[in-house]
Amino acid sequence: MAKLVSPIASAALILFSLTVFGHVAGNYVGTRLKRRGTGSPKPLPQAEEDPLSDDEYAPRMQLGETTRISRFGYGVTAVMAILGAIAVVIAGSYWSPQEIWKPNVFALCLASGAALGGIGGLTIFHFAWQLFQSWRQAMRHSSSTTTRR
Repeated sequence: MAKLVSPIASAALILFSLTVFGHVAGNYVGTRLKRRGTGSPKPLPQAEEDPLSDDEYAPRMQLGETTRISRFGYGVTAVMAILGAIAVVIAGSYWSPQEIWKPNVFALCLASGAALGGIGGLTIFHFAWQLFQSWRQAMRHSSSTTTRR
């Protein structure tokens, strides 16, 4: 595949494929969790001295709520855009013949590298951020339910 498509295009294709896969997998998991949580859960019979309330049995999760991009997220996106532009210019000057390097080709390489780097940085940052938020929320809920028992 590397002989048919440049390394930058291959990386962009892989990033796009992983983004689509992550979106579809997240949608599938979210739909299953939503279906699973729509009914009123019936807690298992327990000892009468320690009954669980409905909130303790199945606390509401906030994974569906979105948050704004923080300044850190903007910073990561900007840095990745700059690194992407630099990487594409270096790779383009290495793999392409020198006679095609005119100012318009250079500008196009800068713009496309910045776009790919920015999109890649934003995507990776938000996947990692959502993973961290999910983990933090799961740990908070698991510690609140284990301390009660």
